[in-house]
Amino acid sequence: MARDGVRAVRLKRIFNSFLYGKRSVSNTHEAEVFFEAAKVQTSPSSCLEAILASPSGLDVVKSSVRASASLQFVSDHVLPFLQYICQTEAKALCEGMLLHQLMVAAWQPPTAWNAIQKHYVAGSFAEKDAEAFAGLCFEIVTYPGPEFAGMTRDFEKAIKTRPFTKSPGSKTRELGYRTQKVLQTRSSSNNVDEVDGLGGRHDNDFTDLRQISIYPSSDELSSTIPPFYRLAVQVSQSDPAQRTARHLDNQFRLLREDMLAELRDDISIATGKQKGKRRSQILKNLVPVGINTGDKVRARQCALRVSVGSGLERLTKLPVDQRKKFLTENRSFLPHQAFGAISSNGTILGFAFAVRNIDDLVRNPALLSLSFCSSETMEKALSNAIQSQNLESTLVDTPVFAYEPVLRRLREITELPLDKHLLQMEDDDAEQRTQPRWAVLGQSEKQTNGILAATVGKVLVIDEAYGLYGGGAASKGGGGFSDPYKVAVMDTIVANVHSTPGDNRCVLLLGYRDQMEGMFQNVNPGLSRRLPLSTAPTDMSKILDLKLKQQGFGVTQTAKQVALDMIERARSRPNFGNAGEVDILLNGAKARHQTRLTACETLRVSTLEALDFDEDHGRTENAETNVAQLFRDTIGCERIVAMLQGYQQTARTTKNLGLDPKEHVPFNFIFRGPPGTGKTTTARKMGKVHEWTRHRSLPVKQLSTFRSETL
Repeated sequence: MARDGVRAVRLKRIFNSFLYGKRSVSNTHEAEVFFEAAKVQTSPSSCLEAILASPSGLDVVKSSVRASASLQFVSDHVLPFLQYICQTEAKALCEGMLLHQLMVAAWQPPTAWNAIQKHYVAGSFAEKDAEAFAGLCFEIVTYPGPEFAGMTRDFEKAIKTRPFTKSPGSKTRELGYRTQKVLQTRSSSNNVDEVDGLGGRHDNDFTDLRQISIYPSSDELSSTIPPFYRLAVQVSQSDPAQRTARHLDNQFRLLREDMLAELRDDISIATGKQKGKRRSQILKNLVPVGINTGDKVRARQCALRVSVGSGLERLTKLPVDQRKKFLTENRSFLPHQAFGAISSNGTILGFAFAVRNIDDLVRNPALLSLSFCSSETMEKALSNAIQSQNLESTLVDTPVFAYEPVLRRLREITELPLDKHLLQMEDDDAEQRTQPRWAVLGQSEKQTNGILAATVGKVLVIDEAYGLYGGGAASKGGGGFSDPYKVAVMDTIVANVHSTPGDNRCVLLLGYRDQMEGMFQNVNPGLSRRLPLSTAPTDMSKILDLKLKQQGFGVTQTAKQVALDMIERARSRPNFGNAGEVDILLNGAKARHQTRLTACETLRVSTLEALDFDEDHGRTENAETNVAQLFRDTIGCERIVAMLQGYQQTARTTKNLGLDPKEHVPFNFIFRGPPGTGKTTTARKMGKVHEWTRHRSLPVKQLSTFRSETL
């Protein structure tokens, strides 16, 4: 144990001497010592960081793996070292880029790799060596960069000769299946049989999506040939071995096409070819003056520094000493990383991001740095600037910052988790998809009932609720086709949510106003009563007039005022339904009118009168008599009668003055006393008086709200 500790300390010192150039790999023995020293480090991640942080680390690795091509050296030293360094914690550093640098040093040029591959094809490896080699193959094939493309093609041939999936070791077989799947994902998208298939439309159209630049080229923007992408049904019906690759390829191309569509529209608006509300900034007469690589404190990606001839008039018209203040206070003026199309003589050369440097912009002329999306675009810009001196940058608002990271990630994906369940249809799923439509009817109601039951005591938020209306024209307020499943969901909500006190459930329907109003007009009429919209009294009057006209009835002026008063009183009731309340009121009035007409109590055949709406519509005029009559048989209520009559007088006065009686008359009371003293009877009588007095009725029940008014 002590000897092992001493040897580990010595090996760590030797490891550092290799990394800092004090010792070099001049023979096989030195390489063996380096590999042993590397594996006694604290962890694979610390070993990797030490190698990359030192001046000679990568050179030592490159020399060590090439020190010998013998089977023993490869088996005992090279493969164990690489297996050690490729562990998960090392791959997690900088998203795998540190390990990628070490792998490039080890395998480029592929001298050592070719030797290892020959040993495997010859069947010379033991099982542990085959497992280590399979792990290396998987690491290489999952790297998204092009550095290992040639090696991938070589070992693809090798594993066809001696497949990993035929190995006796379970771990080697597992790595073999994963490697085979990644190879299919990376290459099977090339095997298309469509006539207008992948590639060949322009200089940025390739069969392999990883070769496609995220930002479009000049030829791509000017191309009139439709882009290639597959329908979802084509992806789902493709061979299972190719389905994952085709799905990823399709997702990349569809999302990128969305970005290009926005970009084309923004450029057309900016250049005046298409009308639009947004004003774009065009920087003209750009002349290259140098290269910007950052400063001593912070380096940056190489950017082209240009002088701006025109387009910054808001800035250049200011005195030089005021420009810095203007730029500091107006960060939206030529913002940092503003995206623009670089063009010359009306031809788009490419795209670049603006680097906002205040010290450069305040100069005369103003200087701006452009960070190009590709070196080819920068080369074209320089060439055209020298020849024509007519370089321009048209700034656009296309949100490329939202598209680029997603597109980049889609391009790098080599494995799709759960693809078997997401993309491949199992036998059970196939049976379910082939079920007749009637077999699944009723499931919408069942599932909706379950969701509503689970929301008791909670808040249910339904975003973009207008999607529950199946009509395609619902967003425009019109009709449309009816989707029975969505109709069932909405009917279930209307049947179970009543908007009454004690429900202990809150349902929020969210969406854009126009679409929501269109939905309310076309779905179950009960929805507007469950979740009412606020309608002004003037609008209710117009709705009443419209309903009367549609049904062929007239109305006296007194009757119309009585009807509007009844609607206003009904607002305090649960489930008030706006226009639906007008329908209910008219139906009752028409029924009473027909009864009176049959009994010869009226001669007006198509005119509704006040009695048809409310048989006791004159209650307010004799309210004082009614109060005294109500409490005639109750002893000791003289003070209550006087107080209520005073409230009635106040209500009439405020109504004549155009004020709201609710702000001047109390409507909530508490009744105290032992049982049997008439609290309930008195409360009911007071509720009746309030119904006579107030513009809208109150529920006649005991109220639990406490006020200072106490009887």
